[in-house]
Parts: sequence; C-alpha cells; structure tokens
Amino acid sequence: MAASLRLLNALRTSGPAIRHFLRTAIPALAMLLLWQTEARATHAMGGELTYECVGNGLYRVRLNFYRDCNGVAAPSNCTNGRQFRLVSPACGATLNPCFGLDGVDLVTPICVSAVDRCNSSAGQYGIQRYRYSALVDLSAYSGCGTDWTISWDLCCRNNAITSLNNPGNRNLYLTATLNTTLGQCNNSPRYLNDPTPFACVGQQVSYNHGFNDLDGDSLSFELAPALGANGSTIPYSSGYSFTQPVITGGGANAVQVNPVTGTITFVPSIQQFAVVTVRVREWRNGIQIGSYLRDVQFAIIACSNNLPTVSGVNGTNAYTFEVCAGESFCFNVNSGDGDPGQTVSMTWNSGIPGATFNTTAGPLPVGTFCWTPTVGDIGQNLFSVNVRDDACPQVGLNNFGFAIQVTAPFTPANAGADQSVCGFSTTLAGQQPFTQAPGQWTVVSGTGT
Repeated sequence: MAASLRLLNALRTSGPAIRHFLRTAIPALAMLLLWQTEARATHAMGGELTYECVGNGLYRVRLNFYRDCNGVAAPSNCTNGRQFRLVSPACGATLNPCFGLDGVDLVTPICVSAVDRCNSSAGQYGIQRYRYSALVDLSAYSGCGTDWTISWDLCCRNNAITSLNNPGNRNLYLTATLNTTLGQCNNSPRYLNDPTPFACVGQQVSYNHGFNDLDGDSLSFELAPALGANGSTIPYSSGYSFTQPVITGGGANAVQVNPVTGTITFVPSIQQFAVVTVRVREWRNGIQIGSYLRDVQFAIIACSNNLPTVSGVNGTNAYTFEVCAGESFCFNVNSGDGDPGQTVSMTWNSGIPGATFNTTAGPLPVGTFCWTPTVGDIGQNLFSVNVRDDACPQVGLNNFGFAIQVTAPFTPANAGADQSVCGFSTTLAGQQPFTQAPGQWTVVSGTGT
C-alpha cells in the first residue's frame, strides 16, 4: 500500500511533465511508425525526367529519382529499373536505352544535429537523390519525330502514401515529350528545387519546383493525375483526387497551383503523405512544344513549427513583375516566421542567368533581386526564393515562385517596300521586329487581310 501511495503521489507531482511528454512524444512516435513501416519493400518518393540538346541529333536524358532510405535499394542496372523508353509513332521507333549513375545526394530536410536515416538505422527520416543520365542518338530519325515520348517507371511507391489506393503495389511513372523537328534544338525545362517537402498540419504550405528554361520558352502549370505502370491512372483514396490531392479544411479548389509561377499552395488539415502531380507545358511563340510530368510527395506531420514565408514584390502579395527589355530594375522580398527566436535563411535558385539576388543579415533577411533583361529575354522568366528556418529535427521550408514578364521595347515594325498595285491585290512583305513578341497587322485604309 505504501508503495502504491508513493507511486500515486509521484504521478500527481510530475503530472504536467508527463502530459507534456505525451503531447510531444505520441505524435512523433505515430509518425515514426507510419514512416518506418511504409517502405520495407518500397522506396519511390518522386522524380523527374529532363533532357538537353547536345547537337547533331544527340540528347542527354536525365532522371532524378528520390529514394526513401527506409526502403529497398535504388535501381542498380538495366534489369531492375534503369531502363527507360523513347517512342515515336511518327518515326515507327521504339528505343530502350539504359541510364548510368552520375551521383547520389542527401536531401533530407532535417537540421544538422539530427541523425539521417540514410547514414544510420538510428535515424527517423532519410531521402536520397539519385542522378542518372544517358546519351541517346536520334540522328537516324531527322525527317520525323514531332511526337517522341520519353518515359520511365519503377515499382513501387511508398506504402505510407495515404492519397493513393494501394500505393505499395503502384509504380512511379514519369514522362516527358520531345519534338526533334523544331528549327531550334530544344532543351526541356529544368527543376531546381527538390520534391521532398515536409509540412505541419494547419500550416500554410508554399512549394515551387524552381523551374528554369534554357531556351527562354514559356511554361504553364496544372494539376494532373498520378500515373502508374505504363502510364495508367492510379485511383485515389477516399477524400482525395488529382485536383484535390491533399486533404484540407478549405473544401473544393483548396489546393492551388499558380498557372504562371507554378507555386503549389494549401493548408493541410490532417496528418498524411500526399502525392501532388503537376503537368508542365512548354510553349514557343504560342505553340506547345513539350509536356512534362513531375511527382511531389508531401509529408504532413504533427508539429507546431510555423513555416517561414516570403512576401511578393516589394512587400506586396504580387509574385509577378513586368518590365521592358533593356530596363534595369530591382525589387525587395521580405522573409517572415511566426516563431519568435528562430533564424531564417533565404536563398534563390539562380533561375535567371545574369540576374543577382542578395540578402541582408539578421534572423529575418530581406532579399533584393536585380536584373537588366535584353531582347533575348522577351517572354516569361521564372525564379524561386527559398526560405528555411532552424527548427529541429525537421526544419521548416517553403518555396515561392516569381515570374518576370519581359516585353519588347517600342520598336516600329518594318512594313516592307512601297508597292504599286495594278489590279486587285498584292502581297506586302512586312516583318515584325521580334519573333518572341508576335504582333498584329491591320489595314488602315482600303480593304485587305
């Protein structure tokens, strides 16, 4: 009886500490069990396919594959996942080359003092980026090839994924299209931000892929269905769909992707592992020349950390800016964090060559973007600003996309030489000054088209 009374008194006096422990430890333990049981035979978190034009019909195809270190090993040869496909019905061609490994990077969004699962079994979270590439020769198909499709898939996705039906038996499928008949050899857009975001329930999430297009083509963004083996659509779990791939408290259309900047925003309402698939369309002079699919897995966990934020241009809510070619400009963006005492670091993805981005010192830095665009930059230009706090073990991360629309300077069009008309019609050989900014001809006097 005396021992029982001592135990009861100890529980009473230490009650607040025990309650605090339970509030903090149980959610962490629940997510640990969810994470570490999700991938004993699976490991595919996400990835992307891109390509670069080398010249003379040669293309360097690249795959970035993101692996959960709680799962099985990444593909190591052509028979267990490194083979991919290039198909062109117009050329009657089907090719099955194999990726080589370029390198492996640790990309787990944890603080420096936390143990990474990729380095030790004592770690809770661990994510690796495997970089693969292959050089393919399409010179034999120079007379065709408007419809090349590059695709790759791998079994299997994480069992922890809550947004997809039976994810542990579903493939991760990635695809990109290629047109080899364009006058200018095309490069796909590049993804400069890793698709490995963690976020807290109830916190505003902002994620940007960090797109950059070396050719200056315009990009548009939209939500798309997650795909499995051979490009088949994966059914979603109850409460999820490809247009609402994360459960939120905001109802329909609560998950948004900005069609201009590509930034994904939402406020998750429950713990979940949700796959958000985005289709990127590439445009040149108003004509679509490419399409690309990327999967991002969001890990929504129970935590109290407020994610850092970035304002729009000069402290506003505007993340787009318009300027004439040849004009120099600068604007500021402000960082913020709802947790007193935390220090935020601010960087950018160097998405616009020739521009600069400098930040001030202090716990909440201000970034200054400066650039002088040229006529070669006419059109859409994208970059992202990335902020990271010093929470531990999971750091708080957010990405914010910015779009700079460069317009042509005022330049008279060349209407061509004067002509004398004897009859009813003639053709005028007029020229627009900039091919990137097509104009419209009108008849001032008389009739014509």
